[in-house]
Amino acid sequence: SSLVHSSPPSVPVVLRDPAELSAAIVQVATKTYEAWAKSATAAQRDELLRGHPSIPRDLDRALLIDLSDVLDEYTLSDPTRVELRSKFWVAAGGS
Repeated sequence: SSLVHSSPPSVPVVLRDPAELSAAIVQVATKTYEAWAKSATAAQRDELLRGHPSIPRDLDRALLIDLSDVLDEYTLSDPTRVELRSKFWVAAGGS
């Protein structure tokens, strides 16, 4: 559950349960990596890991869009984005 408060100039601020947010982040990071990995070649997976900590633009975009959809929130905070990318690397085995 989330609470919405308005702060000037009526920009909604969503306060979320941190455990709920973390669970959503782990779920999205894992599902996005697994979906990508199913169609990726071994060479593409190796290339991804060699590029750590950079995430290819298309994968990063998919992560952000998927989490936005799950949270029904279209402006993700910087700490949320950082955690999402970190959890992606955990899912990818690149910590």
